[in-house]
Amino acid sequence: MLVFGYMDRKIEVDVRSIVCDHQGNLKEKLMESENRNTQLGTLLFVVYLVTGVLIVVVALKIIVESRWESADLMICIYLLGIALFYSFTIEISKEKLKFWFGVGVVRKSYLLSGIQSAREVINPWYYFWGVKSIPGRWFYAIAPKEAVEMVLKNGKVVQRGTNQSKRLKKTIDIAIQQDSDKTLKPRST
Repeated sequence: MLVFGYMDRKIEVDVRSIVCDHQGNLKEKLMESENRNTQLGTLLFVVYLVTGVLIVVVALKIIVESRWESADLMICIYLLGIALFYSFTIEISKEKLKFWFGVGVVRKSYLLSGIQSAREVINPWYYFWGVKSIPGRWFYAIAPKEAVEMVLKNGKVVQRGTNQSKRLKKTIDIAIQQDSDKTLKPRST
């Protein structure tokens, strides 16, 4: 971080995000620190809320019948569902794209060097959320609509739902460019 002072004004510039290529042109660089976005599922919250009310009503009826074990099991499964899928986080470090739902039991990661291309897509509303196989690819999301589709170098296609698809695609594109810059540089002997 560089701080400049001029006539009682302070100007801060984060120099980690800007570099020059070999021709002196400015270009963006993947930051040394990690980029992270956590998205909470609004629609999913409504579904969990309605389901929770129904579970409480059913659990109370079961408890009245002295079947505590069944009520406990229902409530535990409900709470487990909330813990596993209350949010979706995507994190990009220098080398990996990682993502996980909720507390992190359902998680996956890819090396950025293994990503061939990325593009923004809009999915139909009926894809909803979760982890599922959709035609020709795997889908991971907590809300329908916006996603980034990645073609991996091994031929697989995956989609990550996100509320910041432009930012995610741009970061992936920068990482792909940096990886290709590394492979194009001649090695000195």
